[in-house]
Amino acid sequence: MMKLSKGEATAERILDAAFRSIATKGCGTVTLRGIAEEAGVVLSQLSYHYGNKDSLFAAVLKRMQQGYMATLDERLEARGTLSGQIMALVEYNELILKESPDTYRNFLEFFNFAMNSEAFRVEVADFIAGIAAMIESRIARYELGGRRKGRFFGGGGHALHPLCYVRNLAPASAQSGQ
Repeated sequence: MMKLSKGEATAERILDAAFRSIATKGCGTVTLRGIAEEAGVVLSQLSYHYGNKDSLFAAVLKRMQQGYMATLDERLEARGTLSGQIMALVEYNELILKESPDTYRNFLEFFNFAMNSEAFRVEVADFIAGIAAMIESRIARYELGGRRKGRFFGGGGHALHPLCYVRNLAPASAQSGQ
């Protein structure tokens, strides 16, 4: 693994501190100053790397998404049947809930924060769309009952449709482009 530069290491410490702070205090009460103190940096360093609270939260969410999707993709790849992949999805989420409750806590915090932040709402919608697309690409290729049942996330009445909250989170302007 490559060694991080001093600036990259600082940015990573800030992300770690933000993740912990959000899990402990929630998006509504966490402050950039508090995150900077926890990371052992001055506020100007945090501002240099991430700008504002929405940008910092977006970076934390992106990091969470990358880890979640990479591990889930590996688990789905290891299963050769549709039922096996669905079980892998369920088992992985149960494992995260048990072993990393702060991850789930932060997902929920970000979903709540998105309800009041137009800019962050787009970030959360993109996050969910990315996960939905990855799951769909893995699971939707299987045929159900001898014939393909269409897209899991594209319309109503499909088994996994409730997982896709993008239409509820995305602003109207983003929805019109779909």
